[in-house]
Amino acid sequence: MAKIEFDYQDGFTHKMKGNPKMYVPYVRGGGFFNGEYKGDSQLIIEGIMQNSEYDIDKWMSKQERALANAFRSMIEEEVYWPAAWVRFMTPEFERVTLPTYFLKSKKLPAALGYLIGYLSRSAQKKRQHQQGTGRLTVPEMKIKMHRALGSLSVFLGNNNYLMGSKVCSCDASIYGFLSLACQGDWRHEVTDVLLEYPNLTAYVERMRKEFWPEFQYIFF
Repeated sequence: MAKIEFDYQDGFTHKMKGNPKMYVPYVRGGGFFNGEYKGDSQLIIEGIMQNSEYDIDKWMSKQERALANAFRSMIEEEVYWPAAWVRFMTPEFERVTLPTYFLKSKKLPAALGYLIGYLSRSAQKKRQHQQGTGRLTVPEMKIKMHRALGSLSVFLGNNNYLMGSKVCSCDASIYGFLSLACQGDWRHEVTDVLLEYPNLTAYVERMRKEFWPEFQYIFF
């Protein structure tokens, strides 16, 4: 979105080397962060935008930035976590997540893929419980999803982007959170809530085509 060139490395290449948070994404170099490693997607975005050349939010007022950040935080809390729960804590883990994330690579023996997959599931279960989503029932998750997505749908309306006709950094975050719920082969009544908001699914597909056309997801 900011037209920054980057070199993507998969987990078999970077092996979490130098990762300050021990989760992805993390970055290093490219004229940012004094060449040091930086973790956490939101901290990475904010750090990059300290360079005014890449500040795609500079057109926004303080009030607009505050509102956009409020929506980003809400969607992370009430959409990202339930979507991650679907991928790791339901039968969709064995059906889709395990073969997609851990068993397709030729660089990883199947037995090791299974081991890493189930270790990752165990870690996700712990995080879900600590964050709170893992303590909810399915109907309670759906209530929270409807509340957040309904608010976002009303606010977005027919706009191309969150804050109107211009893209902002929170569009990237919200696209990422929403895509977990509506792109790929995962199906569950919790994430299917998003499909009840056509302007949001259209927003996700529009963002993908404009900024990440190389991502050829299967769209519900």
